[in-house]
Amino acid sequence: MPGSFHGVIHAEAALSKDLLPIFNKDPKKLSLAEEALLFSVDEPSNGKMYILLEGQAEIVIGKYMVELAQPGAIIGEMGMIDQEPRSATVRCVTPCVFAEVDEKRFLNLIQQTPVFAMELLKGMAARLRRIDRTI
Repeated sequence: MPGSFHGVIHAEAALSKDLLPIFNKDPKKLSLAEEALLFSVDEPSNGKMYILLEGQAEIVIGKYMVELAQPGAIIGEMGMIDQEPRSATVRCVTPCVFAEVDEKRFLNLIQQTPVFAMELLKGMAARLRRIDRTI
């Protein structure tokens, strides 16, 4: 099991409970078993990000678990936005269900639900600030 990164950090890039229902009926759901990998570091991002709907998943960079994602967590947003390879590995700690968001769906979400974009940006800013405090 990967080491912890200054203790367990719960996902900061998470949707509010008001926005989560948008994804509960999403047709592009991915169910993964405990221990399964959503993706690994350096894999192509394929223009997709994920919203964790059920379960818990750990986000690992190097040998450190940097976050324990809970329902509502936004995962893989950097790769979807910049099309760069994945910068972390995501492993299911429990059975998980993810909503898959491709670029087209992402752009629709931003246009139809501007608060989604604001929550995504706040989460990314919180992650950056936390990392800045650790270096």
